[in-house]
Amino acid sequence: DEEIAFLENQRSQLSDYMQQTGLRLDALRLIIAA
Repeated sequence: DEEIAFLENQRSQLSDYMQQTGLRLDALRLIIAA
């Protein structure tokens, strides 16, 4: 079903974005802590 494929794609993009954002937040914390 196209709708399900669309939702799956959205979810994988969101998790990729959240991983990238999480990595940036970790880097910011290290910079702040340094």
